[in-house]
Amino acid sequence: MKAATAIHRPLSVVEDEQRCLVVVDGDAEDWLVSFTKADDFDAAAWAHGMAGVHNQRLGRPADPRR
Repeated sequence: MKAATAIHRPLSVVEDEQRCLVVVDGDAEDWLVSFTKADDFDAAAWAHGMAGVHNQRLGRPADPRR
């Protein structure tokens, strides 16, 4: 099994009409995960939560929208 590559840069969230992408901050084309928006699923909350946890571990603000 190949080891995962660690990401040492902050993450942010990019949203469009259909999905929320967790991306490497400053590079919207370099996305890690896509959460599809649905009436019964808060894609934005999941995306911001994922980015926030990662950024906290880097010593950044928990909310990537800051």
